[in-house]
Amino acid sequence: MPDEERMLSRKPPGQAALHILVVDDDAFSIAPVLGFVEKFGHSVTHVRNGRDAIAAFVARQPDMILMDVMMPGMDGIEATREIKRLAGDRWVPLIMMTGLGSKQDILAGFEAGADDYLPKPVDLDILYARMKSMQRIALIQNQLHRIIDHAHEGIIAIDGQGIVNTFNPAAEGIFGYAAAEVIGKNIAMLMPSPTREAHDGYLARYLKDGVPHIIGKGRKMTG
Repeated sequence: MPDEERMLSRKPPGQAALHILVVDDDAFSIAPVLGFVEKFGHSVTHVRNGRDAIAAFVARQPDMILMDVMMPGMDGIEATREIKRLAGDRWVPLIMMTGLGSKQDILAGFEAGADDYLPKPVDLDILYARMKSMQRIALIQNQLHRIIDHAHEGIIAIDGQGIVNTFNPAAEGIFGYAAAEVIGKNIAMLMPSPTREAHDGYLARYLKDGVPHIIGKGRKMTG
């Protein structure tokens, strides 16, 4: 039995199809990968450079991304960095595909936000295994996000620099901003003066001493 048919026979019944964004400027070398994932019933958006990858990501967030490194214009490293920023806390598994073999090139991909990498030409058996592994993790995350998205309370999460990475639909209704307008920006944008200007100082103080405050005033924590 050919490898592709053998792998197709292992597909669990009822497995959800994925939307996969494939970014590669070499139509010849990527053709086997495109045909392979489509045989599993997954939908594919194929673009040929980093800028088009970002536009495709914004237009329809994929379930998984296969990203080439070397492309004209914006390369895969820069595109990965921007896509991960736009994704906020929504983990979209991204596998870097590269013919480059140096340790520095591989590390650069991981530092930009790639979750894994595959050497080119891509081994379809290994691609299948990586896709299955990341699909399981993404399923758990998506279940958690459905809870957040359907909550009636506004839920906002920030990182240590005050950058918003979660902004649920209820928060959109409260503040009048779409999530895309807020994610990746400092949460201070949602605050009136003078709190806006003082917020970074408040955050730095909390990170330093661990004491929570509300609008700069201390409060007691209850058990």
